[in-house]
Amino acid sequence: MPNPVVSTHLDALYAAASSATIVSNAIGSLSSAEPNGATRTYVVMGVGRSTDPSNNRTASSASGWGLTWTEEIEEPLPVEGARFTLAVYRATGIPSSGAVTMTFSGNQQARMLHIVELDSVDAAATDGVVQSDGNNSTANVTALNATLAAFGSVDNATVGFCWIRRDGNIVPEAGYTELDELQSGGDANTTDVFWRNDNDLTPGATFGSAKCIVVGLEIKATSASLTAATISAGVGLDDQNVPIAVASEDTGADEHELHRSTTSGFTPGVGTLIQDAIAADITAQLVDNAANSTSAPSPDTQYHYKLVSKLAGESDVTSNQLTLKTAPARPTNVQVT
Repeated sequence: MPNPVVSTHLDALYAAASSATIVSNAIGSLSSAEPNGATRTYVVMGVGRSTDPSNNRTASSASGWGLTWTEEIEEPLPVEGARFTLAVYRATGIPSSGAVTMTFSGNQQARMLHIVELDSVDAAATDGVVQSDGNNSTANVTALNATLAAFGSVDNATVGFCWIRRDGNIVPEAGYTELDELQSGGDANTTDVFWRNDNDLTPGATFGSAKCIVVGLEIKATSASLTAATISAGVGLDDQNVPIAVASEDTGADEHELHRSTTSGFTPGVGTLIQDAIAADITAQLVDNAANSTSAPSPDTQYHYKLVSKLAGESDVTSNQLTLKTAPARPTNVQVT
């Protein structure tokens, strides 16, 4: 299978004093720990409470770490004579140490911030964020979900953010791993970030009755690249058993197939398949015989073998061709006089 999307929560911060910015803690030595920035995406989520309910765009930019931050989504919620906004920004690259700053278009109260690192991401386009959706409720509810479209790959992951207008636990839906929860401590604001290493069209959470915002993201996993195995003669060749040693076997494959033909340069197909659903992690030599194969090899016959590696959603890859000849048939019913 392709590498999973691995997520790490880097920082969480709550600030009550009114300000137009919220600044993360300084995080050092990131660049030395990120040798391949092309497969890492950083997502920063911020929540601000504007005292001006007409302000539809409270989060205006994000900066820091020497990265270019792009706004992915804003989900505003006008309630209580104010406007709460959950904003998500994304970036890709090898970051420098320091802090990340989210700047709002006006002074905000109850500002909250989360930073998440996503690993093994295909970040070639839109920093690896395929799609996003937000939802909110101006009424007090006990659960809320975003709605995402069909995912582009079964290997893509789901990230969710949730804010509720109360101090209280947020519980991500079953199947998610909670990365962090942040409570304001008396100011009636709680945020949570959670993720799962597969598809979910309705990311969400449950909580005590509250007004709320939820945002979901689809994260694109790195594309798999299968490597063809190398096969060679194994130990124990005779008239009934053909042992095949396997090297450079790709453990990223779902499974393998063993093919046999009497024609050199053959193309593996249904007619040449003799063993299928071979486990991806081959730890011992394969043996072509009556017990393992769909048909037994014949004595004193030259055969050509190929091993095909398979992965869902990817093109099959085929090993080199191995040519072996079985031993002559063993004498039977020999009488000694």
